[in-house]
Amino acid sequence: MPTASMTCALSARTEYVQANATSAVSLTRARCDDGFRMRAVFLDFDGVLHRAGGPPGTSMPFEWTHELAILLQPFEDVVIVVHSSWREQFSVEMLREFLEPVGHRVAGVVARGPKSVAIESFLREHPEITDALVLDDQADEFPLGFQVPLSLCDPVLGLSSKETQQQVKTWLIRGEAA
Repeated sequence: MPTASMTCALSARTEYVQANATSAVSLTRARCDDGFRMRAVFLDFDGVLHRAGGPPGTSMPFEWTHELAILLQPFEDVVIVVHSSWREQFSVEMLREFLEPVGHRVAGVVARGPKSVAIESFLREHPEITDALVLDDQADEFPLGFQVPLSLCDPVLGLSSKETQQQVKTWLIRGEAA
């Protein structure tokens, strides 16, 4: 359990960043006693928040978003950055709606292009992000030597997997102690 001195409260301080060619999103920084700090979960949707593939109607879109909400609830310094291909079809505002009850945590989306390159670029552009975790179901999207921790989900189980939930919890707790 984090102590009061370790807990960060969301600050009213907002920075606008260019998310893509047509829209800007606000990136809310977490305010800590020792300055500004933020951790980010880079989030894929298919195979993470709902089953990937399968016949139409066999999965409920965003069926495991509640599991993500439970995991993130105690950690106010964690934001979500979308790297799912859904970012290419929907606005940031729509993505936030899809992701309720964690939509308020969506800080933005990565640029188009290979996921690994887009994530690394986002991190270079946002040095206030001090730690990150990638949730995805496709290992082949991330080359050997990719520097950001990757929690690889089973595309059928996604975040419903207790093993994946434990990986995320471990990352969250480790970062809280830093």
